[in-house]
Amino acid sequence: MKGYRFYFHSKSRCLKRTFAFIMSVFMVLSLVNISSDTVRAADIEVNFAKLLQESLYFYDANMCGQDVAAKSAFSWRGNCHAGDTSVNINGWNMDVSGGFHDAGDHLKAGLPQAYAATVLGIAYMEYKQSFIDTGSAQHLQTITNHFCEYFERCTAVNGDGSVAFFVYQVSDGDEDHSRWEAPENQNFQRHVYYTSDSNPATDEVSEAAAALALQYINFGDTKALDYAKKLFGYAYSHSGSCATEGLYDSSTGSYLYNSQSWGDDYALAATLLYKATGEGWYQQEFNNTRSGSSGGYNIWSWFSWDNVSCLADYYGTGESGALLNCANNMYGGMDSSGGYGCLLQWGSARYNCNCSFLGLLYDKAAGSSEYSNWSTNQMKYLMGDNSQNQCYIVGYNSYSSKYPHHRAASASNDAGAYSDNRHTLLGALVGGPKDSNGTYTDSQSDYQCNEVALDYNAGLVACAAALYALHKGDGTSTDTLMTASDVEAAGAELRYSYSPSGERKDGTSGLTGGQASPENGNASGGNGSAGNGTGGNGSGSTGNGTGGSGSGSTGNGSVGAGYNPSSEWIGGQYYSSDGSTSYPYIGSWKANSTGWWFEDTAGWYPYSQWQKIDYNWYYFDYYGYMASSEWRDGYYLNADGSWTYEGVGSWHYDGYGWWFGDTLGWYAASQWQKINGEWYYFGADGYMQ
Repeated sequence: MKGYRFYFHSKSRCLKRTFAFIMSVFMVLSLVNISSDTVRAADIEVNFAKLLQESLYFYDANMCGQDVAAKSAFSWRGNCHAGDTSVNINGWNMDVSGGFHDAGDHLKAGLPQAYAATVLGIAYMEYKQSFIDTGSAQHLQTITNHFCEYFERCTAVNGDGSVAFFVYQVSDGDEDHSRWEAPENQNFQRHVYYTSDSNPATDEVSEAAAALALQYINFGDTKALDYAKKLFGYAYSHSGSCATEGLYDSSTGSYLYNSQSWGDDYALAATLLYKATGEGWYQQEFNNTRSGSSGGYNIWSWFSWDNVSCLADYYGTGESGALLNCANNMYGGMDSSGGYGCLLQWGSARYNCNCSFLGLLYDKAAGSSEYSNWSTNQMKYLMGDNSQNQCYIVGYNSYSSKYPHHRAASASNDAGAYSDNRHTLLGALVGGPKDSNGTYTDSQSDYQCNEVALDYNAGLVACAAALYALHKGDGTSTDTLMTASDVEAAGAELRYSYSPSGERKDGTSGLTGGQASPENGNASGGNGSAGNGTGGNGSGSTGNGTGGSGSGSTGNGSVGAGYNPSSEWIGGQYYSSDGSTSYPYIGSWKANSTGWWFEDTAGWYPYSQWQKIDYNWYYFDYYGYMASSEWRDGYYLNADGSWTYEGVGSWHYDGYGWWFGDTLGWYAASQWQKINGEWYYFGADGYMQ
C-alpha cells in the first residue's frame, strides 16, 4: 500500500534563486555540524562495505517469474505467477513474466521498477569500484539483468521494428492488496495495463528506456540498447502523457504511482541514450525538453520515483548544480530537530537516502564536501546510531527491524498475524521513523513505517556505494565483508551467496569475510565510473591535461611537488582516491597491430571509460583500445590519445541541418570527423551530409 505522491514546485524563478542562495549559506553554516544522536545504549558497527552487500539481497526477495528458484539468493523464494507467462493483448500473446514485485505486495508497477533499475544502474556507473571492492558487481548485474529482461519481454515489437505497445503494469491495487499470501501460491492470470494512443504512458516507457540504456553503458548489453532505442522512439512518436490506467486502488480510495511528470523521464532517457550512442538527436531531445520545462521537468522537484529531473539535468549538461539544488530543496523541507532528517511521515527513510545520495553525488562531481558529514551521520542513524537503538535495515545488526510489511517474508496469511516461520528480509530498508525524533513502530501491519519497496532500496544501495567510496580507508567504516556468521546471526536463509571475488556460491560458502579490496571482483585499478559529468558536455574527461602524453611509456614514477594524485596512474603506480598506493600491480602501455591499450600486471585494463595516466586523460573504447584523433564525449583527443584541447564540442541543429562545433568557435567543414566512435562527413557549409 504505497501510493501517495508528493512533490515540490517553486512559484517563480526569482524564488528559486533566492532559495538557492539562502540554502547555500545555510548549508555552509549548519549542514556540517549536524550529527547523529549522542545518547545511545550500544555501539553500532559502521560498515558501508557490508551494507552495500546486504542491501542488494532485498531484490532477491522480490524477484518474480519462472526462474526465481534459479536466480534468487533466498531459499524460501520459488517460481511464482505462472499466469504472467501467457497474456492475450489485442491478438498478441505476451509473456510478461519476470521483473520484481513492487513492495510488500506482488503487483509489478512499472514506474518504480524502471526507476529502481535506473538508480541501481547509475550507482554502478558512478561507483563501480565500490561494487568491485565488495564483490557485489556480479550480484548487481544479476539484478539489473532481471529488470531489463522483463522490460524487453513487455515490449511488443512490430515487423518493421517499431513498438506496438508496452506493458507497464501487471496486476493492480484492487486485485493484489486483497490477498496476503506467498507469491508462489498466485499462479492465476492477472490484469495487465499497456500503452496505447490514448494512454501513451511516456513516463513509464521513458524510464524503462533509461534503465535499458544504462545496462548497455555498464555491461555492453547490445540487446538492452536496441530495446532502449525502440522504446524511446515510441515515446517520441506519441504525445507526451503520464500513464492513466490501472493506477486507482478502490480499497484505499487513492492512486498508486500516478506521476505528475513525464518530461523528467523522457529527458533522462534521451541523455543516457546520447551517452550510449553519441547520436546528437538524443541530446537535442534532451535540450528541447529542458529548455521548455516540458512534461513537468523541474530540477527542484524532490528526487524519487516521481521525478528524476535533477539527474537528467546533471547528465544532460555535465553541470552539477541541479543535484545541489534538489538536495538542498529536500534538506530544506526536512524536520531535523531531533537528529533525523524527516521529509515525510510515509517512507521517510527513502527520502533521507535519496537526499543523501544526491548530496554525495554532487560532492563527487564538484570536488566538495558539503554533504559528506550529514549523509554519513544520517546513514549511521539508520544503522541504529540513535537514542532508540533502532536499526531500520533488516538483518544488519541485532537492533534491526524484525517485522517488515512483506507478504512473502511474513509466512502468514494476514498482515496482523505473526508466524514463527517468518523469514529474514535481509538488507531491506523499511519506511522508517514518522518524525525527526524517531517515532516508529516495528509492526508487520504498519505500511507507513515498515513497508519495504524497490525504490526504497535503490536509494539505500546508491547511498551505500557512495559512502563506501567516500570513506574508503579513512577509518570511518570497518569495511569488512559479510560472513556466514553475520547471516546466521540475522537468521537469513540463503540458497546462494556472492563471494569476495563476485562468484555465486552455494549457501553461505561464499561469505568468507575479509576486507573490502580492489583485488576483489574481476577488475581493479581506476574507479570505473564515467567521471564527474556525462552527457552533453562530456563525461569525466575534465582534468588538468598537463604533462607528457605517456604513450608507450610508464614514466619514472615520480610525483611533482605540491601535486596530490587521486584515482590515477603515475609512472605505472596506481594512486587511489585518497592518494594511497596500496594497489600492488604495475600498469604499462601495450600495443599490437590494432592499437594501444593500458594494462597492469594483474591483467586489468580500462575499457569504455576515461582514465588518467601520467597526468593526461585518455579514453579507451569497448575493446580496451585507446581512442585518438577523434572527439569523445565532447573532448578532442590528439593523435597520441591525450586530451589537451580546451574547446568542448557538441552537436547543433539550426533548422537547416546538423553541424558539429566547439566552444572556441571551430566547426567541422569540408572534412570527415570521428565523433564518439562514428565517422561523419561535413560539407563546405558545415552541415552533416
